[in-house]
Amino acid sequence: TEALSYLRGNDYLYHVVPVALCQAGTLALGNATYLHFGVGMVQMLKAGTPIFVLLTLVMLRLESPSMIRTMFVSLITVGTFITAGTTPQWNWTGLTLSLGAMITEALRVGLTQFLLRSCKFSVTEGQYVLAPTVSLALLVASLTIEGQDVLSIEALSKVIEYPHLFLFAACLGTVVNYSSLYPTLMAVQARWLRLQSAKSSKGFAVAATAKLQAPLIQVERVDPGPGSGRALKRKYGPSSWDGQVPWERGSMIVPQVAESDVEEFIQQELDSFAPMTPRPLTMQEVLDMLDPQRIAKFLHVEVPIRIAERIRWIREIRNWQEIPELVEIEDAHVNVYLACVNMKSGAAAPLAGIVDPDCDVAQICRETAMHVQEITEEHTGRTPKIEVKEFHDKAVPRFSYIPGFLRFIMTEVLKNSCRATAEVAKSDREVQKRPIEIIVCADDHEVAIRVNDRARGIPFGVGQKVWSYLYTTANKDKSISYATTATSLAGYGIGLPLSRLYARYFGGTLKLVSLPGYGTSVDLFLRRVNSKQVEIVPDNDN
Repeated sequence: TEALSYLRGNDYLYHVVPVALCQAGTLALGNATYLHFGVGMVQMLKAGTPIFVLLTLVMLRLESPSMIRTMFVSLITVGTFITAGTTPQWNWTGLTLSLGAMITEALRVGLTQFLLRSCKFSVTEGQYVLAPTVSLALLVASLTIEGQDVLSIEALSKVIEYPHLFLFAACLGTVVNYSSLYPTLMAVQARWLRLQSAKSSKGFAVAATAKLQAPLIQVERVDPGPGSGRALKRKYGPSSWDGQVPWERGSMIVPQVAESDVEEFIQQELDSFAPMTPRPLTMQEVLDMLDPQRIAKFLHVEVPIRIAERIRWIREIRNWQEIPELVEIEDAHVNVYLACVNMKSGAAAPLAGIVDPDCDVAQICRETAMHVQEITEEHTGRTPKIEVKEFHDKAVPRFSYIPGFLRFIMTEVLKNSCRATAEVAKSDREVQKRPIEIIVCADDHEVAIRVNDRARGIPFGVGQKVWSYLYTTANKDKSISYATTATSLAGYGIGLPLSRLYARYFGGTLKLVSLPGYGTSVDLFLRRVNSKQVEIVPDNDN
């Protein structure tokens, strides 16, 4: 019932019924072939089925066979038909029926793969889904073709007279049919054993990971229950793959991992995804994914595989840990993951998309200050001193805002102050005597940030040019060298006006006051969200 809950209405009609009709067509055409060919001739022609299966999978974009594989399959098939054509029993009617049986069998295989991939069924689940419709189609085909003959020879009376023989034949047929699954199961088991071997060789075997608690790395697949919001969980631990074929994977609950064990957990996950390769998509397949549920299922399967592959590429770079940009990217993603874990455990406020309902302004200012200090030291060789002071009596400077926008604004403002301070000071000692001060305060309506520096202010006569997107005070020769680095200190002229634009977009303001000969003060006011700032979306129903 759980498997059938995925297919309702048109989905069942489009995915299951064609498979049943193809299987019934294979039975009908295959049995009709025996009226024109002998048993040996029929079995010989069946050897040509692989080429039709291969061609069908290629046309359905399910397989991309190598040239060698195609050549060998074609050679076997051509040889089979040449041999069959030299036999005395050769006739076009029997050949047509045999070709029809092979084509319908190839279509059945391809459509079954579509069913398994699109609905993420396991092989067993697929059997439960297909069994009722396939059985009905086979029964109708059998009665249509052989019903008259069965009644004429009183076949039912023979079944009653010799039940043990028919029971033995049924059991033997079941064994033969399910034996075709043996190679698939062996392949899955072999991949699982290779995975365990890789983990053991690198010290990441599940039994040896004492630091990672077993319940914390248990990954679950969550599937929607039929008709209700209830979630059905299937555990596939200890890793998120554990030898499953790709279409068995579903959405995963984020495992809780201690911060000290993140590196070990990442390597374990990389080993889990190592046997998998991203499946390329054609434009037609992308256009076919118009159903949100189908898109979600595809992303849950393919995105982790692609991310794991990119991480492996980065880690294959020699001494990648010594490249600051790569380390910064990995640390950022690890922090996001840890934030998700904390969010799940209730240790942190959840994010609403890119909006943080409890944005800590002072903390963002501290992080941005450290980042800008590193940039300034890289470009000028000096590190200006930055002090962050937080003042609050009743209202705490935390509110709902987009942290990315606030980081951009503070980065651009601090870059200007740090660059000016580093250029004005004649020595490192003088740099320390010109600290940059950040003041964070708030009330019930606004959050305010003031940045004061002592870099002698903006040159006289510049005026409103600082708000121009084409104006910059940076040296042009230096700006070219800055532009070749990962993060420019100055030179483009868009930082300050773009920061004011970001502030105004959410109802805030950014003001600049220059005291000639002393320094510059930048005041940033950010409004707390209230009902007047919420956009009213028109209701199409009214």
